[in-house]
Amino acid sequence: MARRNLSRYLALAGILLVGALLRLYALHALPPGLYQDEAVEGFDALRVLRGEFPIYFESNNGREPAFMYLLAAGITFMGRTPLALRAISALAGTVAIPITYQAVRVLFGRRTALLAAFIFATTFWPVQVSRLGLRSSLLPAALAMAIWSTARAWRTHQARDWLLAGALCALSLYTYLPARLVLLVPAAIVLAGALTGIDWRKVLRGGALFCLAYGLVALPLVLYAMGHWEVFNGRASQVSLLNPDINHGRLLPTLLDQGLIVARMFLVEGDRNLRHNLPGRPVFDWLVGVAFVLGVVVGLRHWRQRRWQL
Repeated sequence: MARRNLSRYLALAGILLVGALLRLYALHALPPGLYQDEAVEGFDALRVLRGEFPIYFESNNGREPAFMYLLAAGITFMGRTPLALRAISALAGTVAIPITYQAVRVLFGRRTALLAAFIFATTFWPVQVSRLGLRSSLLPAALAMAIWSTARAWRTHQARDWLLAGALCALSLYTYLPARLVLLVPAAIVLAGALTGIDWRKVLRGGALFCLAYGLVALPLVLYAMGHWEVFNGRASQVSLLNPDINHGRLLPTLLDQGLIVARMFLVEGDRNLRHNLPGRPVFDWLVGVAFVLGVVVGLRHWRQRRWQL
């Protein structure tokens, strides 16, 4: 048993090393040039170094604060260089590898967790996101921590685990806009549990603790949003399906069109923006794509199990 555990730790260490090399090699030069959004993140980090400490950065359509504060620390050590902007992203992407391992291990065991960590460490999109100095680079680690803590809380039903899950889920709000949807995950699990049989006393107690921790951690951002809603919701309203400039009065057809585009992204055709992707490349190559489809099928077959619901 000890030898088997040692081999797994060595395998994870090897995966972590490969993932770090893919994210850190020639980081100052690849991708070439700084994107305008990277520059804005850097300017706001300089605001922090000048003694300004906003809870929400209002420039460039409004942005969550965690990345700017981490950038300020990076600039302090590495100076005002492109490497300082991107090093935080690369480190965040590297840290996300073992966190992904932990999240999947809680759900499906160590062998599957190693495979998930390897896929995250070596496939194109996670590497690409980690090599740009953008706040989106924090989201994979933040969401993996949220998944790990929520899965653990559902398994143990211990008060401290529910509190930790709520706190970590709320921390993701400070990273990147899509994290606002994280609360849908436990809500969906409760709904699925209602259909499959669930101990409601444990769920209500755990849910109350989860919400308490979530609310306390999210409170500063919530208070800001209440006083600056147009700024806080600015980017979301710009890209919302409910925006008339996007749906052009055709809400349902636009929903179907966008759904098809997103569905095609995984296996057929991805983003055409050279900054974000090899133009048109789908998220998954054919091998991982087959595994993705099979995983969806298996998950639907086992939908009554809590780990598959999550």
